Amino acid sequence: MAVAATDFNGKKVQEIANCAYGTEIGITNTGACTYATGCSLASLATDARRASSTVKFTANVTPAKKDAATTKSKAISKTSFTAAMTKAQTDLGSAYASVSLPTISTVAAPTVTEPTTSGASSTGFSMLTALVVLGATLRLQ
Repeated sequence: MAVAATDFNGKKVQEIANCAYGTEIGITNTGACTYATGCSLASLATDARRASSTVKFTANVTPAKKDAATTKSKAISKTSFTAAMTKAQTDLGSAYASVSLPTISTVAAPTVTEPTTSGASSTGFSMLTALVVLGATLRLQ
């Protein structure tokens, strides 16, 4: 079965994946799928070849969380992200219980972008970008 980006973008599975990624890098509040003050996360799936989609997660992280988030993002594996998605599905509640979670086939190394500085000021965040490939066994409801 082909997995289209339209089966991810704007769907409950995207909310689950965002919560999972945010939790994995340590920018969500403990036990909740809300982001710590000053942090945010977005994702976008694009169609890939061979019945899969590639999801790009982009996190804005405060300077206080930057080092830990960078370290944690480099440690994400297929296994840890799958477990994080299962936990996120539970944390989000019963409205998400029937969502079929995708099979994670690849987790790429993240890219960290430091803010540009102008004189003594900076934008105050770092951007972490990671790619996750969702495999062909994705079934969404």
